[in-house]
Amino acid sequence: AWSTSLQPELEDCLGRRDVLQAKIDGFYASSRKAGDECTADAMRPRCKQFLKDIGYLEEDHGPVNITTQNVDPEIALIPAPQLVVPSDNARYVLNAINARWCSLFDALYAFDVLPSTAVQADGTGA
Repeated sequence: AWSTSLQPELEDCLGRRDVLQAKIDGFYASSRKAGDECTADAMRPRCKQFLKDIGYLEEDHGPVNITTQNVDPEIALIPAPQLVVPSDNARYVLNAINARWCSLFDALYAFDVLPSTAVQADGTGA
C-alpha cells in the first residue's frame, strides 16, 4: 500500500521534528536562565536567527508553482472553504458542507448574525 511506502519518510520527518523541538526548547530554556525576556520585541531577531541556524526557517526562494491532478472540478474551480472533518460525526460533516456551499441559513441564523426580533401574531416584527 502507498501508506506503507511512505512510512520511512514519515518516521524521518517525525524524528527531525523531535530534534528541532528539542533545540528550540533548549534555546528558550537557556535564554530564560540567562535572564532574557523571551517575549520581548528585542528578542525577535535572536529567535529568528536561531531558527535559521538550526534549519527551521529557510530563505525565501521566490514564487512557487504547483499543479494538481485528478481533482474534481467542483473542488478545483470553485473557491470556497475546504474543511476536513471526521465522517462519523454528522454535525461536523453538516457544518463542513454548509461552509463549502455558503449556507445562508447557517451564516445568518446559526451564528446570530441577524439580531433577534419579536414576531407579532400577524407575522410582522415588533
